[in-house]
Amino acid sequence: MNNNNQNKNLSEDAKNLLKQNGIDPEQIKNTDKSSLLKNISAEDAKKINSLLNDKEALDRLLNSDKAKAIMNKLFGTK
Repeated sequence: MNNNNQNKNLSEDAKNLLKQNGIDPEQIKNTDKSSLLKNISAEDAKKINSLLNDKEALDRLLNSDKAKAIMNKLFGTK
């Protein structure tokens, strides 16, 4: 999986949401996903890869109330 393609899949809304929560979208691009994915089941890794490669699904996830609540809890209100 190409990290550049993953970052390109992020919409401007998703990038802004990440930035609002103190996460640099470039940091996501530069993160080695393969090292993170090796610690989970093959089925879960497949689901995550599928999500990362589906711009609309990723946007829906990042913009969901639950995701926003989790990011707020982790990073505080910005």
